Amino acid sequence: MNDLLSFLRRPEHTGENRCWPCTVLNTLLVGVITVVCLRRGHRKLALASAFGGVTAIGLRGYVVPGTPRFAPQLAARLPVDVFDHEGSESTRIEFESSESEVRQEEPADGLIEPTGEAVPDGDEIVAALLEAGVVVPDGEEFILDSAFRDHWYDEMRQLGHRDVEELASVAAEVTPSSISTDTYDGWTKSYVVLSPENGEATTLPRPIAIAELAAVRALESELEDQFLRLVSARPIRTFLDQCPLCEGELTTTQAACCGEVTPVGSQPREKLVCPSCNIRLFTFEPAQLE
Repeated sequence: MNDLLSFLRRPEHTGENRCWPCTVLNTLLVGVITVVCLRRGHRKLALASAFGGVTAIGLRGYVVPGTPRFAPQLAARLPVDVFDHEGSESTRIEFESSESEVRQEEPADGLIEPTGEAVPDGDEIVAALLEAGVVVPDGEEFILDSAFRDHWYDEMRQLGHRDVEELASVAAEVTPSSISTDTYDGWTKSYVVLSPENGEATTLPRPIAIAELAAVRALESELEDQFLRLVSARPIRTFLDQCPLCEGELTTTQAACCGEVTPVGSQPREKLVCPSCNIRLFTFEPAQLE
């Protein structure tokens, strides 16, 4: 019996890795099948469907075979962000009509989209942060300077109670005049929208906006170059260990869920998440984990 349960269990999709929207949808599906069976007079089949479905969801996280594979493509076709329970990171958008309909695309790079030959690469950003004392070596890794970390978190606490309209005003203060700021209300959350004169707009969910705007403000006393402060905000976000919203401890997970397409034979990327708020605060590229 224990061997059978071990075979059925999928810990990568249960426990703290459970995808609750997928769980709800699978539970609703089981409920529909059960009701249909009852209405047709198949009580035993209804009982078996309910018991088997709930057991499968409890042990595996889903009842429909292949849910982790097809759910991302299904979610991507939905017109609303009902699957965006992890709080997806910054997203590029295009305004395609006079009503400013928003089409969400692939993740962007943070407060601004670095383009052009003069844009510093990752090594140059790290070098600037090292020279400024914002990050310091710790063995083979880098950590935030304790004084800068305290300053950053103080700024996050000041911004944490502000709504997206107020955060958009803060964004206008710390970004170049060539970037206009606005807000956008999605199905489940609101965004700060940054629109350059040329190029695609970038949206920042409120938790990401709080973290990155706070980083830019904290960097004002460390880096003179405004552009360097802006492009440093996203790398600094990788050092988050507390949630910008609830100040709870963050965890890393590789759980794949709706909205993420993982190539066959590949592992889902690691994500920095707040289990209490159920939001994703950063998605690490493989190179960032080496």
